[in-house]
Amino acid sequence: PARLIRHGIRDEYSLIAPPTHLYKHYRLDAAGIEAPALEALG
Repeated sequence: PARLIRHGIRDEYSLIAPPTHLYKHYRLDAAGIEAPALEALG
């Protein structure tokens, strides 16, 4: 079986800001995606 990791925006109202700020806030930028991926790989 393959391991699945959910990573995305939680069920809440979004902030209003430029996209680059939102990516960082919601951990959808490169560093925010890298951290849980590395943690899952061990």
